Amino acid sequence: MNKLSSNRVKYFVGIIILFVFGNILFASKKNILIDDLLGIFAINVAFLVIFLFSLSIKRLDGDLPMGEATNYKKIFLGILVCWAAIYLFSFLPAFFVPIICISTLLSCILCDVDAICLTIYYIFTLCFYCEFSNNVLYSYILIAIIGMMLAYLMKKSSQQERIYLYVICFVVSIIYPLVFCYRANLKVSGENIVAAFVNALISTLIIIAVFAKLNTSVTKEIKGNYINLIDEDYPLARDIRAYSMAEYAHARRVSRLSAKCAEVIDADALRCCVAGFYYRLGKMEGEPEIDNALRLANEHCFPESVMEIMEEYECIIRKPQTVESAIVHMVDALVQKVEVLDADTMSSTWNQDMVIYQTLNELSSAGYYDESTLGMNQFLKIRECLVAEDILQ
Repeated sequence: MNKLSSNRVKYFVGIIILFVFGNILFASKKNILIDDLLGIFAINVAFLVIFLFSLSIKRLDGDLPMGEATNYKKIFLGILVCWAAIYLFSFLPAFFVPIICISTLLSCILCDVDAICLTIYYIFTLCFYCEFSNNVLYSYILIAIIGMMLAYLMKKSSQQERIYLYVICFVVSIIYPLVFCYRANLKVSGENIVAAFVNALISTLIIIAVFAKLNTSVTKEIKGNYINLIDEDYPLARDIRAYSMAEYAHARRVSRLSAKCAEVIDADALRCCVAGFYYRLGKMEGEPEIDNALRLANEHCFPESVMEIMEEYECIIRKPQTVESAIVHMVDALVQKVEVLDADTMSSTWNQDMVIYQTLNELSSAGYYDESTLGMNQFLKIRECLVAEDILQ
């Protein structure tokens, strides 16, 4: 279930290419000898392997800003922008580059630890190839760390509080370069002051524009990814429809009802909605149904939490471990039972209610939900919700 999908592998390969091309570009610019280049290559391989491994673990643990729905596209684009930025920085005056933008940008697409590690990697890369002094290196590292702290505070702050943080960013981007420039040269020229002001202005404007866009779009993107999976034109949805209209109708019912039930007990409605729709995905592929369902879901970069529910299909491997999984299981079982009853049986509201009460009570008594965190009060609310809904809609 935790294997990398072909889509994620594609972005992994893209990230590796960016690192290789970026180092070659810097090396060709500075006429690095082949033996030095081999040494640099060895250093980069070690860093890159650990970084990619950490990235995949963080995704599975839900520690990335996009959670376990991350498909690495934004990370790939962010790393591409950072490589282009540090290459452009190599043409600017040593102390006066908007390095703070690198750490702030990466903090929006990576966890804090990976963001600061990758930022420091970029700093060392820039200083190594450009043969910058220790003062330049120290200033970059301190500014990057401050950028990370500011980014963290910006995520937690209101719009009004962010204005003060932007001011701090502007001041830091002026003072730090000038202080370290003075330490290196024992003087500060008028050109240095102008360069520091321009650097601070550019840094602050970039952070305002980029951070605001990236940080506020995360929640919308996560919701959009879930909604996209159940769109009628999504490839897997079309495949289910082509396989069987009855199966497609069943999936729609389970999806709708699972989301409704989740809402009444404040569970994750989107997770239930998607998991309910693809709960019986394996039927389209045949035995082993669960393995085939998970393979298809993994290829389409499904969120791990949805795949966990799919893995608990009909309690074959294990009983539901979460409230959301319990909801999808009971709704699917109920819809299955209702669909096999004749129209006359279900024409009476009283009969429908009796079928719902009997089915859900039997499921609960059988102990299917004992390992989940579903409480009795939640179960009763879900049961009343299903009684109030049109099951066959």
